Amino acid sequence: MSNISVVVYGLLGGILVSAAAVLPVLGFAFYLLYIVLAGYITYRKTVLHTLGTVLIAGSLPGLLAFDWFPLVVVLTFGLTGAVYGLCFKNALAPGTTLAAGIVATGVLWGLNFWVTAMITGDDPLEMAAVPPEMEGFPAEWQQAVEAMAVLYPASVAISAFCTALIAFFAIQWVLTRQKIYQGPSLDFSEWRMPWGGIWILIIGLVLLLAGDQWLPRAAADAGKNILFAGGFVFTVSGLALFVFLYRRLQVSKFWRLMTVIFIIFYWPIIVTAMMLAGIVDAVYDFRTRIRKKGDKA
Repeated sequence: MSNISVVVYGLLGGILVSAAAVLPVLGFAFYLLYIVLAGYITYRKTVLHTLGTVLIAGSLPGLLAFDWFPLVVVLTFGLTGAVYGLCFKNALAPGTTLAAGIVATGVLWGLNFWVTAMITGDDPLEMAAVPPEMEGFPAEWQQAVEAMAVLYPASVAISAFCTALIAFFAIQWVLTRQKIYQGPSLDFSEWRMPWGGIWILIIGLVLLLAGDQWLPRAAADAGKNILFAGGFVFTVSGLALFVFLYRRLQVSKFWRLMTVIFIIFYWPIIVTAMMLAGIVDAVYDFRTRIRKKGDKA
C-alpha cells in the first residue's frame, strides 16, 4: 500500500464521515464502513498508515464544518478498526479478537465523551433529567422520559457493544472474501457469553437492591444500567443460540417459515426467552452438549 493509497483511503474515510453528518439516519452504516476500512488498512499495512488516513478523514469534514469534532469521531472509530486489524493480522483466537474489540470500543467511546465534555464544557449525561418542556405532558410520558434518561449510559454502552460486534463480523467477512486472511474465524451462531458474564447481572442486581435500601440512589441507577446493558448482551447471546438451533432443524421450509412468523408476532415473548436462553447457555453451553449427543447418535 503506497502513500498515495493512504491519501485515497483517507479521502474515502472523509467522505464516509461527511455522509454520516449529512445523513444522520444512515450515520451508523457510514461509521461502520469506516471501521471496516480502518481494519482493512491496518491488516494490509500498519497502524501508522491507519492513523494517517484518520488525520486526513477527520480533517476533510472538519475543515468543511470548521469544527474539531469530526476528528475525534474519526479517531474513535478508526482506532476500533485498527485494534481489529492488529488482532486479525496476528491471527489471534476469534473470541480474543472480539473481546479486545469490545473493550477497545467501550474505552474509546468513554474517552470520546470525556474529551467532548472537557472541550465543550457540556455534561455528556446532562440529559439525565426531564426537560422543562415535558412538564405539561401526561405523567406516563414523563415517567418514560425519566426512565430513558436514567438508562442513557446503558444505551451508550449497548451502542458501543453493537458497533464492536457488527464491526468484528464485517471485517472478518471482508478479509475472508478478499482471501487475504486464512486464520481462525468465528460464526455468529457460535458466539456465546462466557459463564463469568453472569456476574454482570449479579452485580447489577446487588447495586439495584442496595440502592433502594441502604446506598445512595445513584447506586440503584447504576444497577439499572448494568442490568439493562447486561440483559441486552445476553439477549444477543440467546439470538446466536437460536440461529445455531435454527440451522440444525431438520424440518421443511414451511415449518421454518412458520417459526419466523411466530417470532414476528410474539417478539416480546421471544426476546425474553432469548435473554433467558443466553443466561442459561453461559453456564450450560448447549452447543457442546448438542454436538456430543449428535456424535453419540
